Amino acid sequence: MAAVLGFFLLVAKRFPWYVMPAYAFLCAFAGAWLDRLVDRRASPAVLVALGFAAACALWIQMPGLGYDPFEMPPHRIPELGFANWWGVGAWLGLPLTAAVIAGGLLLWRGRAVALGLAVLLLCVGGARVLAPLRFRNYESRLVALRASVDLARERGEPLHNPLVYEKDPQEGGSLRVRYYFAEDFWVVPRRGATGRADVIELWDKTRGRPPRPGEEAP
Repeated sequence: MAAVLGFFLLVAKRFPWYVMPAYAFLCAFAGAWLDRLVDRRASPAVLVALGFAAACALWIQMPGLGYDPFEMPPHRIPELGFANWWGVGAWLGLPLTAAVIAGGLLLWRGRAVALGLAVLLLCVGGARVLAPLRFRNYESRLVALRASVDLARERGEPLHNPLVYEKDPQEGGSLRVRYYFAEDFWVVPRRGATGRADVIELWDKTRGRPPRPGEEAP
């Protein structure tokens, strides 16, 4: 499992979605572990690993159920942190929790423990997957601008030339802007007050090329 996860993490550390193909393998490994628990065939090493994984799930703070994944660019994820339960830091609580869970698995491994872990996994995983779906109607400013442009053209309304789009700091480069507008607009980045290309001018291609620096707009 470590080899599979390590391979996908090494593909590109910057973009978290590269690890997504590893999810299927991780699910298969988790199922194999639970199957060994049911048949009492799990080795002590597997039980210790399960205890450590369960402790990490308790002590590593993931984004809450109110996190909106559609609002943030896909190449950025919230920073993870460690919980502080009742004033106990993770440096102490995590290994103690792992030891307690692993010890319990070693003493009471069997069908009941496996089913309990499976139900817990389904509940936590289901909540993490289903909770963000309430944000599925989110519409970014870029998508809203594209929709307003299309609507104006359908109605025959004139468009201001150029259209100006000011990027948010977390949006990164102009790739997303080009995806939506490059087919019928010249995409011209301009430096804003921050000194970065935070302002994007969209020049209608049907009205000719955009002016060069120093030239007046037509």
